[in-house]
Amino acid sequence: MENQTPLPPNNGESPVPLPPVEPIAKDHTQSIIIAVGIVFAALVLAGAYVFVSLHKVEAPIIPVPVVEQYEHESELPKDTDELIAEAFSKVLDVEVSKESEFAHSLRNDNTDYSQYYQNLVDQPGVEWFTGPVEVGDLQLFKMTGEAVQYSYGNLNHFQYWQLGTINGTPLYVTIVPWCEMGCVNKSLYFLGTPEGQYELLLKYSDYEDLTNDFYGAVFATSTVQLNDTTTILAFDLPKTLMVGSETLVVTDGEFFSSGRDFFANSSFNTTDESENRYLREFVADTEYGPLFRLYRDLGNGETADVDYAIRLPGGLEATLSQEDGFIGDDRVPLIQWLDGTSNTEAYRTDGVGSCGGFGSEVMLQPISESSLELVGHTYNEIPVYSVIDPGNILITRLFTDGDVRSYYEYNEVTGRTEAFDLTKEQFIAAHGVLIFEDSFGIQHTLTNTKYGPQAECAKPVVYLYPETPTTISVSLDALVTKSDPLYEDGWTVLAYPSGELHSDGEVYEYLFWDGYGNGEYPVFDSGFVVPTSEAMSLMREHLATMGFNEKEISDFAEFWTPHLPEEPYTRFSWIGTLGMERLAKLSIEPVPDTMIRAFIDFKGLSEYESISPQTIPHRERRGYVVTEWGGLLRE
Repeated sequence: MENQTPLPPNNGESPVPLPPVEPIAKDHTQSIIIAVGIVFAALVLAGAYVFVSLHKVEAPIIPVPVVEQYEHESELPKDTDELIAEAFSKVLDVEVSKESEFAHSLRNDNTDYSQYYQNLVDQPGVEWFTGPVEVGDLQLFKMTGEAVQYSYGNLNHFQYWQLGTINGTPLYVTIVPWCEMGCVNKSLYFLGTPEGQYELLLKYSDYEDLTNDFYGAVFATSTVQLNDTTTILAFDLPKTLMVGSETLVVTDGEFFSSGRDFFANSSFNTTDESENRYLREFVADTEYGPLFRLYRDLGNGETADVDYAIRLPGGLEATLSQEDGFIGDDRVPLIQWLDGTSNTEAYRTDGVGSCGGFGSEVMLQPISESSLELVGHTYNEIPVYSVIDPGNILITRLFTDGDVRSYYEYNEVTGRTEAFDLTKEQFIAAHGVLIFEDSFGIQHTLTNTKYGPQAECAKPVVYLYPETPTTISVSLDALVTKSDPLYEDGWTVLAYPSGELHSDGEVYEYLFWDGYGNGEYPVFDSGFVVPTSEAMSLMREHLATMGFNEKEISDFAEFWTPHLPEEPYTRFSWIGTLGMERLAKLSIEPVPDTMIRAFIDFKGLSEYESISPQTIPHRERRGYVVTEWGGLLRE
């Protein structure tokens, strides 16, 4: 195996020497046209527009409309301000601050990326700026109803940026933080017209997600027409992208349905040393923009997880993940051992205990050949090595109490999870941790899910409450390891308004499953730290706020109280409905009117630690209701 040069810390700067970009100069020559109108329809306020000419320096810039902004809610017309404040405080049960900031601010990034766009896909009539240019709040859409709470204090103020021009007309983007115990970005793209109107580019916008989401509605104002024909070739990334012999999968859905942000705002541009020592590397120049690799230190100084992103023209970010090509949804790598047998065990690629993915865990410092033993090959002939050094970090992190540890297996006969002892020698002999190398020369880890760190999505239970007796089909985007009733390709049950479920002659209170979500498990930066004696009481209070009923809360407490930590303090964070839809999406037919999902992640602390509190949103139960609670159960 070839040695890999250790990566030097670079505090977020690219290792490729890049000269600073010359800022785009703005020569403001005033030509002011003011149009004032106020529309009271579902909290809609239209602003007055001032047109300012911005002259070209490094990229063609056409006249850009700039909005006369309301920097404070107190500047809004009185009754509109009161309507917004009343709606906002009602859904969050908080006092509304009169300070309202734009949804996003943009980090400084003085890197000159222009040298990387020599191979950019060419499209006549399309010109890109070297970076996004702020143009104020164009007020082209508004939030209404329950959607208001999910933009938090931003209410109906959002920042817009111009990315470039298409056939001489400006291309704008605004990024909406869609928040619920954690945020995911939604993007809306607009094209200006010579007549002073705007077109919403449906192909690239999350408009349908926002307008059809069960949290409420977002709609364009009357100045906006819907455009489903305009194509931007540089935004049309394929679902998979070949870089050398490696396959990278675009993780932003059909386009950007999983959220969009600027490259400058991403972890690829961080200079915050508290954010786990990010190390950025330039990988390749693609026809969509420069591809970068990001190493996120996992805290031991020897391993990291890896992300990839392309800086799209105009300054946006498209995220990608590396596809191994020999591990399916069942997490069983297609490996033939040297003795001629085939692997049947499941392995984790993220190396840590969670019930979703964190990306691929790789070695920052490559393991020497003397600590490895060739044990087999993948179906596509990639050599696979077993870690045989008992002192290697990949083994010692599992054997924290010495040379023996316990592992757990579910006994289908007894219906219980049973514990077994395991020595380091047995772990190594069972191929507990494997290593393979990609064509970039990076070592990836595979950790056996049976013997390695174990943490499943534990006892998520799904309650169904149709308004009339209804046959309901439910499926999960997850690897289900245990279930009741039996989960095959899903569940199909006869559900009653009381919540009673009938399946194959049996009656159930809910649908139960354990397993691993196929989506990404979040990294928490907010939550709660309380004395362990008070933790369940606060969890119950939060569940009631979210919209769970007393029976569901009692079921939650009955299961999780015995699993609370023994330490004096407990840190816990919630994943809400939006987060769970990304981690383990529920597909339900017929579609419910109301869905409430909550997932708890907690651990014990010997001492109190400070953490930013999460906001717990309230959701009204209306019509046909589906609820689910669950949590991360560590061994």
